[in-house]
Amino acid sequence: MRFRPDGPDIPDELVALQEKGYTIFVCGAGVSPMVGLPSFRELLESVYKYLGEDWRQHPAEREVMEKGGLLANQYDRLLRILERRLAASNLSQQHGMRERIRTAVRDALISPDEADLSGHLALLELSRGQEGQPRIVTTNFDTLFERSWLENRGWAIASHANSAMPHPKASGFRGVLHLHGRLADNRQGVNLVETDLLRTGADDKRLRKIRN
Repeated sequence: MRFRPDGPDIPDELVALQEKGYTIFVCGAGVSPMVGLPSFRELLESVYKYLGEDWRQHPAEREVMEKGGLLANQYDRLLRILERRLAASNLSQQHGMRERIRTAVRDALISPDEADLSGHLALLELSRGQEGQPRIVTTNFDTLFERSWLENRGWAIASHANSAMPHPKASGFRGVLHLHGRLADNRQGVNLVETDLLRTGADDKRLRKIRN
């Protein structure tokens, strides 16, 4: 099935499973350009610019950013690698360095209050469970899915991140699950606190492999 002539060919089996509530959508930075936010790579480039850093000078970071690198396009790992490098270079300023990185991320992901979130709402509508509850998994830090639901449905959708995340296949799971953490959103009705960003053991293992 194709929804447009130049679009992907979606298997009929997948369409049938979606209609029965057996699918969960996983969405990343590909949905961000719809509201003028940067892609993941553009986000990272803005963070480096804000910090006055150059990823080309550091082997592990080059492996992510360069075409053909061992970690090419695995942008989800780069912020953690960058944070560890900067913290190790100045342990006394470790907390301050983390906050500078967070500030750079926040600044890059500011979206207009009147952003068109119809695309985010459509994804939530499509990614529903068997009982019709909206549920979606995202690697994005922003809260645009939560905002889209509140603005169009009038009530807040559940939002999970870090240690508070349920398993996506758990009975009763609903709402938005932020795999890589979530930024704060103080808008009335949303009221979400910020969580850690990208703190995983996998980052440490891969980084040691590159350095060795």
